[in-house]
Amino acid sequence: MPWRKAAGTAALVAALGTARAQESLAPPTSLCAPRERVMFHCTLGAKAVSLCAEQDGAHIRALAFRYGTHDGVEVAYTATDGTSARFSATATPLAPRASVRQLWFQSAGRTYLLSQCVGGACPHGAGLAILEGSRVVSNQVCVRGADDRAWFARSLAHFGSDAAGSRALAPQLRIEDVDFGVERFYPVRDAEH
Repeated sequence: MPWRKAAGTAALVAALGTARAQESLAPPTSLCAPRERVMFHCTLGAKAVSLCAEQDGAHIRALAFRYGTHDGVEVAYTATDGTSARFSATATPLAPRASVRQLWFQSAGRTYLLSQCVGGACPHGAGLAILEGSRVVSNQVCVRGADDRAWFARSLAHFGSDAAGSRALAPQLRIEDVDFGVERFYPVRDAEH
């Protein structure tokens, strides 16, 4: 029945359009400006972390990391087309059924590491860690809420199960094969316990 197939296709297109529109609208708790697209956002207790993009159509012109509150952003980092500033990203296997996607930048001797765990063995979904060298200064877990976006937008990168299988889609992002010791941020319990 061709009309059923057409109706199903139309419903799928409408659902995808709605999902993309929702992905692009900045939730009220995000630290993104109204003109920016949310690439990642979550609350961390009283504070929030947001990764925002300025775009010309599908082209990302700038990526901005913001941490703090609407009353005061404590940490901000921006990479644009015209600067040498860049974000880095990787994917690391965590367990047979899980991997961790990470995005970071370095500033003032610190590494700010956003992460998202995908798969069935994840102890939690996403978070923000701050490192000084290899020492973990802070490790905060995203608090799930109605308007969080604690995942990396598909227009930012295609993440595989590891760095070799991943590809950056934004010019301000480079894929690197770096190991931060994801087990420190996502401790997986032994299956026997």
